[in-house]
Amino acid sequence: MDKRLKFYGLNDYGTFFQVKRATECLDDYDSSKTDYAIDDIIELYNTVQFAENGVFPKDLSSEKETEYKALVPKIRKTIAIFLNTIDQSNAATKITKIDNNYHHNLLTLIIGNKVHERAVAGDLLTLLRKAGIRVGEMLENKELVKVFDQDIRLLLIAEARNAELVMRKHLEKKDRQDIHLPSSLTNDDIQALLGRYIDDAEANPNYIKLIADTSPKAIGMNAKLKLKAKRKDKEWTEEFFKNKNAGGFKYGTDIAIDNEQSEPLLLSTNAEGIIRLSYGKKWLEEHSSNEEILANFVHLFGFVHEGMVLSLPSYKSAMTGIVERFMGVKGKNSYPTGIAFNLSEQRSFGQVFVYERFLQEHNNSLEKVIAWFFEEYLKTRHCAEGFQYKPSSELSTYLEKSRHVFTEMESILRQFSLYAEDGKIDKELLDLTSEQIRYHDIPSPIKDKYVYVTNDEDIALVQFYLFSDQAHLGYINDDLQARTLFELLTTKDIRFDELQSFQKPQIDKLVKLGVLHTVDGLLKFRSLPQIVALKVLFDYEAIGYNNAAEDIRTEIDSMVNSGWLIRKSTLLTDQEASYFNFQLNQSEFSDGYDLRNKYLHGSQADKDNENIHHNTYIIALKLMIALVIKISNDFYVKDQLDSE
Repeated sequence: MDKRLKFYGLNDYGTFFQVKRATECLDDYDSSKTDYAIDDIIELYNTVQFAENGVFPKDLSSEKETEYKALVPKIRKTIAIFLNTIDQSNAATKITKIDNNYHHNLLTLIIGNKVHERAVAGDLLTLLRKAGIRVGEMLENKELVKVFDQDIRLLLIAEARNAELVMRKHLEKKDRQDIHLPSSLTNDDIQALLGRYIDDAEANPNYIKLIADTSPKAIGMNAKLKLKAKRKDKEWTEEFFKNKNAGGFKYGTDIAIDNEQSEPLLLSTNAEGIIRLSYGKKWLEEHSSNEEILANFVHLFGFVHEGMVLSLPSYKSAMTGIVERFMGVKGKNSYPTGIAFNLSEQRSFGQVFVYERFLQEHNNSLEKVIAWFFEEYLKTRHCAEGFQYKPSSELSTYLEKSRHVFTEMESILRQFSLYAEDGKIDKELLDLTSEQIRYHDIPSPIKDKYVYVTNDEDIALVQFYLFSDQAHLGYINDDLQARTLFELLTTKDIRFDELQSFQKPQIDKLVKLGVLHTVDGLLKFRSLPQIVALKVLFDYEAIGYNNAAEDIRTEIDSMVNSGWLIRKSTLLTDQEASYFNFQLNQSEFSDGYDLRNKYLHGSQADKDNENIHHNTYIIALKLMIALVIKISNDFYVKDQLDSE
């Protein structure tokens, strides 16, 4: 038996793949044996976990199972005898190099059997290190850290690379086992450790970026550390792209307006994978009224998805597979980004950039169009009076224009909030309204405007089984395969008896929940409108109720009544509001760009760099256009509902 037995838990397939091996260990157990090594003892400890939890082969007889379980007290006694004999005199010979899979088990047994009380703390930790136990593994054992607090602190601050463990605790998202730091570790210790880590030539670039993107207010952090990390991250990135043999792949977006092109849009991809979006100048000139300019952002530039939900935010469903979803180091409060989001940011920025230049060449500008929308369009089309937006002066610098747009943005949102709540804009009340805008709380005049998935376990399973590539329901055989079950059922005819045995319980669950049924032996969706609603909710995490078709609304109502979905009324969806927070402040995300605060408080760097301020101005225009789209849709839906 080359590989040692390991009990990974009842929810891990790795456990059940070893059931035969567990019975072999039970059969081989000899209560009279006394010359066990530490690896043998830990394997016995894992054997006990199998027996106590009844993890045996399905064909095992009840008599044999009873026999195995009767061995548990004897095995536990063997384990205890071995561990109780360890003291200062023999610890070095008893605690030796062990299998990597057994590190956590060893620490559990050391503390559980009070070995530390019979061996000097410093010596015992040295032996554990020699046995292959890493500091990070020690920190995952809460009781061990508590017992060896001061000694583990000294181990922790001794090496710069251990800063990664502190970051796992305080800065990184908890996708891995928890870390327990010694209570004696001070804030000064952490700052010094992070400083040494940034200077370390072997530092992980992902962790350097994590420090650079973390709020200076986080534990152990300060502005100087953050700046130091930002500079190193920039230096490393520039060096990486100078090296043509660095590996990786290119991706990006190229936006252009073609003088000769008659089509509104031509899409192509070059040999390096760069996506090119070419817009026809003639078509843009023929569709250049203010109303058509705004419509172009919806229909031509793709600023919205189904149901008038913005395409700009980062959506979990757009993460391309498990590698992108889980690779790298993610900050505890960082905005979730990926290739799809980065491409979207490049695309939308480029679209606004080239369109603004096009409009200026035709004696217009996006700010003029935005002002027209609020001061003329809303009044004439929707009888909504009192909105005011003042464009920037054409003579202003981009620094001044950026500040101006951010100020006008907040003014517009205060105006809209008053209108949504009272049906009018009271100018005196507006003058008294000065609190900072909370994007998640901007009201909407539309009741029950959006629908979201609840925390109900059934709807979570339904979406996972249908749309996740991790559910393993898209592959039946080489002829019947797709990325997900949803894609499989929409492209192939599938019979229940063709499913693999492990897939049938999940499909039975979907049938029981009324999502699937069988027609002439074939698996079918019970209701296509329901599937459409579920898919939109999976892709964009919200659905605009009043923008959906009537049959879809009927299914939404049913799912609301069953507790699967919940209604909310705000101008922005939760994901849209988070996107605005990411761009404008750091109220929600530690790596937010904080553009609003930097420009309105005058704390941005490079005040004389017009290129930087021009880029900020383009972003500000993009966000204003997005708000115009959302506000316009609210007025459109409100008029439709009022007319009904």
